[in-house]
Amino acid sequence: MNGIADKQAKQARRFLKRNQRKLLPALFTALPLSEQKNLTKRYVWAQGVLKKWKPKS
Repeated sequence: MNGIADKQAKQARRFLKRNQRKLLPALFTALPLSEQKNLTKRYVWAQGVLKKWKPKS
């Protein structure tokens, strides 16, 4: 179970890092609406995963 959580957290972090610039609201308006929705969904998902995920201390 924890291996999956680690993998998801890694994906989430990578997604956030890669899309940091895209997620700035000013640039958001330039994207097509479907892509905005998709990015928002992914962003919310990534934030949720990282909130739930706790690194092994």
